[in-house]
Amino acid sequence: MGHRKGDSMKDLLSSTDALIVVATVIGALWTFFRSTAWYQERVQGRRAECILAIAAAVHATYEEFVRYKKLDHDKLTNNERAEAQRMAMNSAVEHGIARGLDIVREFGEDAVRFMINQEAADQKLSKGAE
Repeated sequence: MGHRKGDSMKDLLSSTDALIVVATVIGALWTFFRSTAWYQERVQGRRAECILAIAAAVHATYEEFVRYKKLDHDKLTNNERAEAQRMAMNSAVEHGIARGLDIVREFGEDAVRFMINQEAADQKLSKGAE
């Protein structure tokens, strides 16, 4: 029995060494692609859009919730602060979706919470300076 041409190609593609070579080449191409200026600019642009969405969410939450609650008393209670953060997180996700972004996937939930707190503090400072 002779060895058919298709069999040797099939053997080659199913060998462990061939799979390692293919995986290495794909990994190298992916690494090269991710290091290109175009890819980096795209990531930075997407992240800048996410930050703008977070700022808009914090502002909207202040206008809708915090300002109203502060009419009753000067400071938010811990429960109100937690509710405001939850509202800001939901609003940030919605603002991101409207811009075609997944903010939580981009930064991670803990980082988004941190950015919301930072943005709220920055907006509070800027309102106090007015």
